[in-house]
Amino acid sequence: MEKKLKKKKLLIVTIIILVAILIWFVVSECVYNPKLYSDKKHMENIERIAENNYQDPEKYSIEPLYNSKEKLEGFMILHKSGGYTLVMIKNPHILLKMFGPASMYAVGSNSYWQRYKIRENEEVVVENGLEWKKSTDVKKADEYPNRLWETDAEGKEVIYKNQSPYEVAGVMSERKYILQIECAGKEYFIPAVKCGDKYLNLISMEKFEYKQVIENEEQASLDLEFIPKHYFN
Repeated sequence: MEKKLKKKKLLIVTIIILVAILIWFVVSECVYNPKLYSDKKHMENIERIAENNYQDPEKYSIEPLYNSKEKLEGFMILHKSGGYTLVMIKNPHILLKMFGPASMYAVGSNSYWQRYKIRENEEVVVENGLEWKKSTDVKKADEYPNRLWETDAEGKEVIYKNQSPYEVAGVMSERKYILQIECAGKEYFIPAVKCGDKYLNLISMEKFEYKQVIENEEQASLDLEFIPKHYFN
């Protein structure tokens, strides 16, 4: 009789624990699954986060970024004093959702970037008054043999630090896209705008048809790592 009572108590305790874990899982999923939020709610979240992190709303503005399916993919926070922050909407791992810290928003590492075109067996290309050429840095030229870099009037490579690709291309009034591509198992991103039935790649300034998986180096892109930040929550 005592054994049966102990088994019954153990069963009850086990059920209570399992139910508690299930409730915890459901609540965590509801709180941190980005698919359960509307675009409007994501924008409100980013506005709140930006206000908490940057204090004065007069010092920044927020631009939505879309994917190839016209779905909200992330945001660009423009700092009026200069610079910008790219934020992607991400679905955190279930363990982070349950045990934290978790955030639906990941911040991109974008300290500087360059525009370039992909060309084989070409040394220089001149388009729309801009000259693109191989790097004079031997190590860089060896590492990227098919890249022609944008240069200035003095022939030096142009490096951007505080301006986003959208600002540099002068397309701030257009619907902005950030297209994810995969090459050799690694993730890259193409900032773009629509150009008819194609996109304009804002790194190479060339029109292209989007496909997610590419072979070799078919498209100029940004090599960004988006890292979840607990304070972006």
